[in-house]
Amino acid sequence: MGFEQSGVGRGRISPPPQKKSTTVDFLFRPWCYNYFMNIRQYSVLLSRVSLFIIYFWFGILKVIGLSPASGLVQELFDKTLAYIPLVNMMSPGFFVVAFGVFEVIIGILFIIPGKEKWAIRLFILHIITTTGPIIFLRDSVWSNFLVPTLEGQYIIKNLALMACTLTIWSTLPQKEEPKT
Repeated sequence: MGFEQSGVGRGRISPPPQKKSTTVDFLFRPWCYNYFMNIRQYSVLLSRVSLFIIYFWFGILKVIGLSPASGLVQELFDKTLAYIPLVNMMSPGFFVVAFGVFEVIIGILFIIPGKEKWAIRLFILHIITTTGPIIFLRDSVWSNFLVPTLEGQYIIKNLALMACTLTIWSTLPQKEEPKT
């Protein structure tokens, strides 16, 4: 009454058949994925690097005065923050540079291990401020109903940045609930 040595389904357990590797697998699955990282680790790394590049690059452009979004940032400042005491003493040009430095800091924090929570906090503040034009500067953001201008597209791309940030946040250790 032992296991049969031949025949399928008669007590013999065989491993599932191995899928043959294809050129598509080779091209779209990086070699390091198989050996060093799983897909979650790879997506977190890609999200961190992407957020660093975007925030650092766009921030530096504001600092050196070459950002195409500087006009939009100044216009938003004039319509919203210019009415806040102490902030209204800032010139719009200084505010654009300070906002650029703020973006550079966010980018750097995303790339430093252990500083992700700070980066996410600043990211949330940044997203709140950068989505302001959708409400306050409708003429600059929308050309027609659901038809964004170039500036509007620039703001809508923040949805992808939010997805990258959520990917990073999902891997961070969460505080445990106190046991009572």
